[in-house]
Amino acid sequence: MLETIFDTLNQVAPQAAIYAAIILVVGLLVYHFTKFWVATNKTNQALPEIQASLIKIDRGLNTLNKVLLEKNIISQSCYSNVNSPRALNDLGRRLLPASGADRLLAQQAGAFLNELEQKPYDSPLEVEREALNLLLAKMDDAEFRELQNFAYNHPQFDGKPLTYTDILFVMSLVLRDQYLARHPELRSDFGQLPSPGSI
Repeated sequence: MLETIFDTLNQVAPQAAIYAAIILVVGLLVYHFTKFWVATNKTNQALPEIQASLIKIDRGLNTLNKVLLEKNIISQSCYSNVNSPRALNDLGRRLLPASGADRLLAQQAGAFLNELEQKPYDSPLEVEREALNLLLAKMDDAEFRELQNFAYNHPQFDGKPLTYTDILFVMSLVLRDQYLARHPELRSDFGQLPSPGSI
């Protein structure tokens, strides 16, 4: 139908046909832009609600993560003492060089510590948890291959069960102590931790 109207206009008044085409195109553009603007406006109004929901989900996941860390890795480790603050026992200190974790820490400690510096902490326990989280997040990286192989080839170490996460936990305690050595203000209110050199 539009085509017939434009053909008729083009035969009778070619200039009017051009104007009509321009008006039609502008009208369509305005219509679509208005629809887009209304939809965008509705989305922008919903963003604060979405952001609030995401913050709640993030907090819930962080809480769940802390509970799981405490239950599944930290509380079951036979490579550290059970006192507070946790420190490597003799078995944990021997595991470090045997697994290659000490070499990896020597090579990567600077980068790990820089990543830990990205967040604020109110207590040494927060640092301890974040150090473990950091290593768990990197556990599949190529640099950790030697540790993975050690855990695979040694399901037991000195007669005690050994998992890959045990090695990461041992590393995390050393990393925690290195971070706290940089930030003695966190240690002052929570007693003395073993110095990083004594581990």
